[in-house]
Amino acid sequence: MGENPRFKIGITDSGFGGLSMVAEFQRFYPDVEIIYFADLKNAPYGEKHKSQVQKLVQECADLLLIQGVAAILLACNTATSVAVESLRTYLSIPVFGMEPAIKPALASSEEEKVLVLATPLTLKEDRFLSLKNKVDPMNRVIAVSCPGLSKLIDQQRIQEAIQYVQDIISEQDLENVHSVVLGCTHYIFLKNKLQELNPQLHFYDGNSGTLNHIAKTFHLSQDNKVKSDLTQIPRWKFITNIDQSKNEEIAVSWMNQFQNQNFTRAI
Repeated sequence: MGENPRFKIGITDSGFGGLSMVAEFQRFYPDVEIIYFADLKNAPYGEKHKSQVQKLVQECADLLLIQGVAAILLACNTATSVAVESLRTYLSIPVFGMEPAIKPALASSEEEKVLVLATPLTLKEDRFLSLKNKVDPMNRVIAVSCPGLSKLIDQQRIQEAIQYVQDIISEQDLENVHSVVLGCTHYIFLKNKLQELNPQLHFYDGNSGTLNHIAKTFHLSQDNKVKSDLTQIPRWKFITNIDQSKNEEIAVSWMNQFQNQNFTRAI
């Protein structure tokens, strides 16, 4: 980005799931400054009432605005489903959201089914139903509600979370299922292990598409796009509303697992 100030984006989620998007930015656009807010006090969002989530997301946005961000990413499929449009009306800066990667999953196979895993609230909202109707005229999508799964991941009960998903997969006729869409940023934490356990399936998430959309919108410099061997310490800041020190340590641990490198604890 040359001599221009760092582009600063606020990223929020109900818990740690959105850190997978932080890792995407740090891997490909390390010059971006990131403020991450985890609403752990109110996690998870996926089983709450729509109006409650809208209010919580607006509060998260207000906190990020105080940090001087130029844009906000709702790194939460549930928050996107119920609040992204109202937040765009409420704020004067760009607001981005997450979409389940249904379209690329469907495109990867002509006839086979696609399993979509998401929170209860995501699946019952008009935004998901509209997307499905638009890209799935042959009704190939099998939507599966996963209550409690994101909470297991936030609590680092990873083996239980993996077994949760494995139980869902085992209930399917896998001869007719080609792909699995992880429709919640939390679920991406399980992606590598799930792929290892299910080599016959293809796992999709919406992170890369979201990153590319934001990068194109703000003309993020390709000169600063780095895939490995970062020469600078990426700048990011983790904020939460409960047990800051403990949860910051957990966040750093997750980030180290995502990129296998050390990250600063704060800007």
